[in-house]
Amino acid sequence: DDIFDKDWAVDIPIVSPFDTITHCFTAGYGRQIHKATGSLLLLDKDRSKSVEEEPIDRSNISALKGGKVRRFTPYELVLLFGFTKEF
Repeated sequence: DDIFDKDWAVDIPIVSPFDTITHCFTAGYGRQIHKATGSLLLLDKDRSKSVEEEPIDRSNISALKGGKVRRFTPYELVLLFGFTKEF
């Protein structure tokens, strides 16, 4: 089963590069995708606004499969947590 086909997938927190907030990241973030492990990053070249300003269509969450959504990289997480780029 694909994770985006689960009933609870509509509750997975998704943000775009234009958003200024994310959901809490847990220790399980790198191991599993769940609605409570942390935000996923929406990569959509046609998007010019945050998910807060222009919400995504959650009625068809499976449309985000195929590379439009990914986990944050460890480096991106370090920057989100306030560490410097040199860390």
